[in-house]
Amino acid sequence: MLFKQNKFAESIIEYTKAQEIKPEETYPQQKIAEAQNQLTALKSKDENYTSAIETADKSFAIQKYEDALAAYNQALKIKPTEKYPKDKTDEINKILAKATADANNYTQSITNGDKAFAAGNYTLSLTSFQEALKIKPTEQYPQEKITE
Repeated sequence: MLFKQNKFAESIIEYTKAQEIKPEETYPQQKIAEAQNQLTALKSKDENYTSAIETADKSFAIQKYEDALAAYNQALKIKPTEKYPKDKTDEINKILAKATADANNYTQSITNGDKAFAAGNYTLSLTSFQEALKIKPTEQYPQEKITE
């Protein structure tokens, strides 16, 4: 019963007791070997999961989101019901979506600013470059165009 409930360590104890009672029986020894194999597999699975999470967390901490996403997905393949890698995957997807939206908005603002500048509409050009600078404050191009 314990074996079927995946309580392998406990089942080893019980099968060992049974083997002590009837040492000539091979069934308890077979089940002990099976339970030990299952424990080894679970330990390996846990180690692989932990390794994937550690790798993902390190990548996430240094903002290597694609690497982190791959490692969290690997962890989910090992243990599909775990909440932590699913939550982190969702968080990364939101971060990446925002980064994509910001990049698109920045590009659009620069394009609008350049077109307005070329057309002599300096007020619209200034506003567009200021919007671009709000999105990416460290970029030099919009600052140069604002100064211009």
